[in-house]
Amino acid sequence: MQDSNSDSAATPLEGRRGPDPSPLRLLLVEDNGINLKVAVRMLQRLGYHAETVCDGREAVNTAAATPFDIILMDVHMPVLDGLEATKEIRKLDLPWRQPKIVAMTAAAMADDERRCRDAGMDDYLTKPIKLRALQETLERVTRSLEQT
Repeated sequence: MQDSNSDSAATPLEGRRGPDPSPLRLLLVEDNGINLKVAVRMLQRLGYHAETVCDGREAVNTAAATPFDIILMDVHMPVLDGLEATKEIRKLDLPWRQPKIVAMTAAAMADDERRCRDAGMDDYLTKPIKLRALQETLERVTRSLEQT
């Protein structure tokens, strides 16, 4: 099944349906409704399901109450931006393992990636998100989860 949001780099993945949904617990944090829908659809195409919230404050509250393996965190949001939300999540005394946090941002300068990593983020995706980049990032972050 093709959709208008697919990119040419994703051609080998089109129509891909995994035998089972991924057991990973994902939280998607995105304040833009269209970006949220596109990201959810991309994750579904890759065999993932994600809970969603719309701002950094909700992300902190949700991460404090529910264990997640990976949080896909928009950087620029109202209420509490992704950098501050990540810092707050990293300070939480969780009874489970801290999640891996992946920045999602249109800012693509080397300094932007450094700021995300300094805030406690583990990886970095630039917007607009491409299906192939999302897949590779999730695979890389999943491998790092397996090593901890």
